[in-house]
Amino acid sequence: MISLGDPVSFDELVKRPEAWWPQYISAIEARRLRDRITREGNTLLINTALCVALLAELYTTTSDPDAKRQDWQFHHRTRLTVSSCPIADFGIMAGSVSGPGVGQLAYYDTQTKSTTYGQDPNDHYWVYFTTIRGEVLYLDCGLYSLTPGDVLKADPYVADHLTERFMLIPAFLRDSLARKTMTNIHTERSRTSVLKNTEIVEALMRNQREFEKENGELYSRFMQGICGKETSARDKRLVTPFVQVTRAQIRANLLNGRWKGYPPEPTLVTDMYDLIRPIPPPPGVQQVNAVFAGWQEELKRIEEREARGWRMG
Repeated sequence: MISLGDPVSFDELVKRPEAWWPQYISAIEARRLRDRITREGNTLLINTALCVALLAELYTTTSDPDAKRQDWQFHHRTRLTVSSCPIADFGIMAGSVSGPGVGQLAYYDTQTKSTTYGQDPNDHYWVYFTTIRGEVLYLDCGLYSLTPGDVLKADPYVADHLTERFMLIPAFLRDSLARKTMTNIHTERSRTSVLKNTEIVEALMRNQREFEKENGELYSRFMQGICGKETSARDKRLVTPFVQVTRAQIRANLLNGRWKGYPPEPTLVTDMYDLIRPIPPPPGVQQVNAVFAGWQEELKRIEEREARGWRMG
């Protein structure tokens, strides 16, 4: 339960945890809670934008005059693969997550005496990919608010001017290795293909500026079909901008060839703050002392970045 009191400034949120959590345990725990709260929600919206953008930039031609890559994409046919195995389908799964540490935040407003609830683990959404061999992989970027955990070292994948802002992002990939070594916390209720959605494919092949309103309505209906309830006015307003921003990032990586330098495997850490927590090493073990010193240096670099000004992603 999070008790909501008086508003605090953005600067206080970032640099003065005592201003919003007077009894905070440590600076690291305050950051973890802050990130858990600020990453609440938008899972269906984000996953829809991601899948539509992948479909638009990798699997369709377009009449969008701003794309500047129709002929390039047509001749090169860049596609998604997993270990050189082509992807045959991708889309959105709906279901639930459960297991040790999974929980829902609740917010009690001390002024209105009312309680609202955060992201629901029983109403969860993530992306699936199916290879031509039938292997199914899960990509879940919305778990952090339910159970702070895996984050991806993202700087190899994003544009240079975004690397500091998106140095680490929440991500959980359930692939063949994870299936062998980790307990599955996802329970699938339904899956909806984006790659094979002919209505969305046809919409992406027309002029995006001219049909922006119609496309936005289509994306809203698509989300409504997945969650089974009316899409909120906020999500209707945001889905098209989310798609446009995601398309621009994917398109930039295609055009500048950045994707060719992607590492063979993504770098995951269990928790971005576990990576830098200064755990005292056993006495007399020089190797552990060296790692400890590295943690301290990394913590100092993060503090310096925050002092220069931190921005939420």
